[in-house]
Amino acid sequence: LYWLGFRRVEVPYVRQARSAGKSAWTLRKRVRYLQDSIYSFTSLPIAAITVVGVVGVVASVSYACLVVAFWAAGRIDVAGYTPLMLALLFMASSILIGLGIVGSYVWRTYENSKGRPTAVTMTHERYGPDRR
Repeated sequence: LYWLGFRRVEVPYVRQARSAGKSAWTLRKRVRYLQDSIYSFTSLPIAAITVVGVVGVVASVSYACLVVAFWAAGRIDVAGYTPLMLALLFMASSILIGLGIVGSYVWRTYENSKGRPTAVTMTHERYGPDRR
Protein backbone atom coordinates (compact mmCIF):
# COMPACT_ATOMS: atom_id res chain seq x y z
CA LEU A 1 0.00 0.00 0.00
CA TYR A 2 2.69 2.49 -1.00
CA TRP A 3 0.12 4.97 -2.25
CA LEU A 4 -1.40 5.38 1.25
CA GLY A 5 1.87 6.42 2.86
CA PHE A 6 2.15 3.75 5.54
CA ARG A 7 5.54 3.00 7.03
CA ARG A 8 7.21 0.15 5.22
CA VAL A 9 9.73 -2.39 6.37
CA GLU A 10 12.05 -4.59 4.35
CA VAL A 11 11.75 -8.32 4.91
CA PRO A 12 15.00 -10.02 3.87
CA TYR A 13 14.90 -13.49 2.38
CA VAL A 14 17.18 -15.82 0.49
CA ARG A 15 15.91 -16.56 -2.99
CA GLN A 16 16.05 -20.23 -3.84
CA ALA A 17 17.32 -21.40 -7.20
CA ARG A 18 14.68 -22.35 -9.76
CA SER A 19 13.94 -26.04 -9.29
CA ALA A 20 12.79 -26.87 -12.81
CA GLY A 21 12.21 -25.36 -16.20
CA LYS A 22 12.94 -21.93 -17.59
CA SER A 23 11.20 -18.64 -16.88
CA ALA A 24 8.56 -17.54 -19.37
CA TRP A 25 9.45 -13.89 -18.75
CA THR A 26 11.04 -12.76 -21.99
CA LEU A 27 12.78 -9.42 -22.39
CA ARG A 28 9.70 -8.06 -24.15
CA LYS A 29 7.44 -9.02 -21.22
CA ARG A 30 9.85 -7.45 -18.76
CA VAL A 31 9.97 -4.18 -20.71
CA ARG A 32 6.16 -4.11 -20.91
CA TYR A 33 5.94 -4.73 -17.15
CA LEU A 34 8.41 -1.88 -16.56
CA GLN A 35 6.30 0.44 -18.73
CA ASP A 36 3.12 -0.54 -16.89
CA SER A 37 4.83 0.10 -13.56
CA ILE A 38 6.02 3.54 -14.63
CA TYR A 39 2.80 4.67 -16.29
CA SER A 40 0.50 3.35 -13.55
CA PHE A 41 2.12 5.10 -10.60
CA THR A 42 3.63 8.35 -11.87
CA SER A 43 2.69 11.26 -14.09
CA LEU A 44 6.36 11.92 -14.85
CA PRO A 45 6.15 11.06 -18.60
CA ILE A 46 3.29 13.54 -19.02
CA ALA A 47 5.17 16.22 -17.09
CA ALA A 48 8.25 15.54 -19.23
CA ILE A 49 6.22 16.13 -22.42
CA THR A 50 5.04 19.46 -21.04
CA VAL A 51 8.57 20.50 -20.02
CA VAL A 52 9.98 19.57 -23.44
CA GLY A 53 7.22 21.64 -25.06
CA VAL A 54 7.91 24.68 -22.88
CA VAL A 55 11.66 24.42 -23.51
CA GLY A 56 10.97 24.15 -27.26
CA VAL A 57 8.75 27.24 -27.27
CA VAL A 58 11.34 29.23 -25.30
CA ALA A 59 14.10 28.03 -27.65
CA SER A 60 12.10 28.87 -30.78
CA VAL A 61 11.22 32.36 -29.53
CA SER A 62 14.84 32.98 -28.53
CA TYR A 63 16.07 31.70 -31.87
CA ALA A 64 13.49 33.87 -33.65
CA CYS A 65 14.90 36.95 -31.92
CA LEU A 66 18.39 35.93 -33.05
CA VAL A 67 17.20 35.37 -36.63
CA VAL A 68 15.52 38.79 -36.71
CA ALA A 69 18.77 40.35 -35.51
CA PHE A 70 20.77 38.53 -38.21
CA TRP A 71 18.14 39.45 -40.82
CA ALA A 72 18.34 43.12 -39.80
CA ALA A 73 22.14 42.94 -40.12
CA GLY A 74 21.83 41.37 -43.60
CA ARG A 75 23.60 38.13 -42.67
CA ILE A 76 20.93 35.60 -43.78
CA ASP A 77 21.60 34.11 -47.22
CA VAL A 78 18.92 31.43 -47.72
CA ALA A 79 15.51 33.03 -47.97
CA GLY A 80 12.54 31.19 -46.45
CA TYR A 81 14.42 28.38 -44.73
CA THR A 82 14.82 30.00 -41.33
CA PRO A 83 11.21 31.18 -40.90
CA LEU A 84 9.99 27.74 -41.94
CA MET A 85 12.18 25.99 -39.35
CA LEU A 86 11.16 28.49 -36.66
CA ALA A 87 7.48 27.97 -37.41
CA LEU A 88 7.94 24.20 -37.37
CA LEU A 89 9.78 24.24 -34.02
CA PHE A 90 7.26 26.63 -32.46
CA MET A 91 4.23 24.66 -33.63
CA ALA A 92 5.67 21.27 -32.62
CA SER A 93 6.53 22.65 -29.18
CA SER A 94 3.06 24.15 -28.83
CA ILE A 95 1.53 20.78 -29.70
CA LEU A 96 3.69 19.11 -27.03
CA ILE A 97 2.47 21.62 -24.45
CA GLY A 98 -1.12 20.88 -25.47
CA LEU A 99 -0.50 17.14 -25.22
CA GLY A 100 0.98 17.63 -21.77
CA ILE A 101 -2.05 19.60 -20.60
CA VAL A 102 -4.55 17.09 -22.01
CA GLY A 103 -2.43 14.25 -20.61
CA SER A 104 -2.56 15.84 -17.16
CA TYR A 105 -6.35 15.91 -17.26
CA VAL A 106 -6.46 12.29 -18.46
CA TRP A 107 -4.06 11.30 -15.68
CA ARG A 108 -6.23 12.95 -13.04
CA THR A 109 -9.31 11.22 -14.44
CA TYR A 110 -7.48 7.90 -14.38
CA GLU A 111 -6.36 8.43 -10.77
CA ASN A 112 -9.91 9.28 -9.67
CA SER A 113 -11.44 6.32 -11.51
CA LYS A 114 -9.29 3.70 -9.77
CA GLY A 115 -11.77 3.55 -6.91
CA ARG A 116 -9.08 3.39 -4.25
CA PRO A 117 -10.23 4.09 -0.72
CA THR A 118 -9.18 7.41 0.76
CA ALA A 119 -8.22 5.69 4.01
CA VAL A 120 -7.52 2.23 5.36
CA THR A 121 -8.10 1.37 9.01
CA MET A 122 -5.31 -0.44 10.80
CA THR A 123 -7.68 -1.96 13.38
CA HIS A 124 -11.43 -2.31 13.60
CA GLU A 125 -13.18 -2.38 17.00
CA ARG A 126 -16.84 -3.13 17.64
CA TYR A 127 -18.65 -2.02 20.79
CA GLY A 128 -22.03 -2.99 22.10
CA PRO A 129 -24.07 -6.20 22.28
CA ASP A 130 -23.30 -7.30 18.69
CA ARG A 131 -19.53 -7.88 18.94
CA ARG A 132 -18.75 -10.24 16.07
